[in-house]
Amino acid sequence: MDWRNNVITELGEGMGIRGLDFGDTGVVCFQIEGAGSLYMEQKEDGILMYLVREMDSFNSLPILERALAECHYKKSFPYPLQVGVQENQLFICLFIHDVDFNRPSVESAMQFLMNKVDELKL
Repeated sequence: MDWRNNVITELGEGMGIRGLDFGDTGVVCFQIEGAGSLYMEQKEDGILMYLVREMDSFNSLPILERALAECHYKKSFPYPLQVGVQENQLFICLFIHDVDFNRPSVESAMQFLMNKVDELKL
């Protein structure tokens, strides 16, 4: 078992989910009530985490402007952010390098993403 799977398994057990791992796809997805879909993808040197949430397709420009402003390099966040849109879904993502990938950092990153999306008031 890849050591990153051990971190995900430990995270899952903390949430009451037994046997959670990246599996053959290298992707874990959580549906979080009221927050959206949280994905974690294994990459060569770390984990890409992103939160996807539906947004109002008729009023998307102000949301996109706020989301892009959150990615500005002058913002002092623990993780650099990136945002994107596909159809009526906004996604906000960050990257955790392998050296920083552990349960506390994953929990912190999850909370950070959920807070950022909540601040956008989708």
